[in-house]
Amino acid sequence: WGETRYLESWHPGESLQFTVLNEGFAGSKTVGTALLPSEMFFPQGFGGMVQVAGLRNALLHVIVRPLGMSAITSTRNTTGTSVLLVEGAPQSGRGEGSLTVGKKSKKCC
Repeated sequence: WGETRYLESWHPGESLQFTVLNEGFAGSKTVGTALLPSEMFFPQGFGGMVQVAGLRNALLHVIVRPLGMSAITSTRNTTGTSVLLVEGAPQSGRGEGSLTVGKKSKKCC
């Protein structure tokens, strides 16, 4: 897929949740998820494989780069929070589908 996302309004302590979707004629269906805890990528960044729960033997290659508070532009990030550059690609040999990236509060999970 080679998905690349900028996550604005991210706070230290929030994990990243990756959702793997299978897209078809009837819409999208979640087929797996992967969670990357904050301490794995902040502040040093992360590049490596993450196990996808729900998909046997599936790995997601993820690169996370903390960009800082003014990395994109000061007008797009005025909340005083960090910006992350997140890239993801499947390593299971299956190319269909898509990837979404979200954040989870430290209070959760």
